[in-house]
Amino acid sequence: MLNRIIRILGSAACCALLLAGCSIRLDDPAPNAGQIGFSAGSALLRNDATKSASLITGTSFPENSQLHVWAWHSAAAQNISFGGTTKVHLSEGAWDYSPHQFWNWRDGEDYYDFLSIYPGEKTVTPPSASVQQSNLQALVPYNALSDQFDLMAAGLRRTEKITTTVPLQFSHLLSAVGVKIKNASSSVDNNGDPLPITLKSCSFVNLITSSSINVVFDGSSLSSAPGPGARNAGLGPQVPAAGVSLNPGSFFPSGSAEWDIMIPQDLRFESLDTTAPSLRIVYNKGDVGDEVELIPLKEIKNAVSKEEITSWEAGVQYQYEIEIKLGGGILVIVRTTPWEVIEAETPGLMII
Repeated sequence: MLNRIIRILGSAACCALLLAGCSIRLDDPAPNAGQIGFSAGSALLRNDATKSASLITGTSFPENSQLHVWAWHSAAAQNISFGGTTKVHLSEGAWDYSPHQFWNWRDGEDYYDFLSIYPGEKTVTPPSASVQQSNLQALVPYNALSDQFDLMAAGLRRTEKITTTVPLQFSHLLSAVGVKIKNASSSVDNNGDPLPITLKSCSFVNLITSSSINVVFDGSSLSSAPGPGARNAGLGPQVPAAGVSLNPGSFFPSGSAEWDIMIPQDLRFESLDTTAPSLRIVYNKGDVGDEVELIPLKEIKNAVSKEEITSWEAGVQYQYEIEIKLGGGILVIVRTTPWEVIEAETPGLMII
């Protein structure tokens, strides 16, 4: 009888050890765990917090860039946050952070989902995925009147049980809008002499200027959508308080376009107590008083397709070209250019 009890106790102890071993094996890195490596790149980047004369371009992130990075590990049924102590950052061509994390592949249909948000300096509500809903989802507040940064995101699912670099492809979640104003070459006075105009202001009105962008990676695709937002007077070219004198044939700004990073939105909004999203231009000619033009954005056409632009889409640049033709009204056309999405390049972020 005593021998039988000893055998039962021995078997129970072995089971307990096996269960403990399973628990450790699931949560801790496997003996052959390697680095989780990321690389990150895009064709068009902007990392400043103020309005700039031009967008930053290139195929790699600027030095000292920071990223938010999270992962969902299927087998462990848990979220992983990278860079809890030191932000994920680019230094001398290499990405690093702390504390480091480990690959921990398991048997069966295991996978890792990754979601990254740029820039890492900005406040983001992190993912709160669970076993029931493993989608990675983040919420990013954005205010066009004060923030002005190029918000980008990347998502990727890794199913191959390998430890090579994870290539992240970043896409732009906002719209870039530029405005150039021209005094038409045909602007002349009653004597046929060139007639300059003074541009007083140029701005957008009744736009959604602040909102929270909901970013979701569901394992196969990345999506983003602005939430409800406040409507205000928007941005536009920074016209000096005294105005800008434009001779016939000249532009403002005279150099490269100034870009405003805007929230994607429907331009057809209109209610009983507000006007539709519009472009408001104030100018005068000679001794004549100020003239105000309010142009509904939904009526402005694309220069190539000739179709009305009824919304600003994420990842698209909109260059509004406004020609003031004295005696002939105002002509507005828009040229659109998609922001490219580029395969990320090494060296990447090495997550140990």
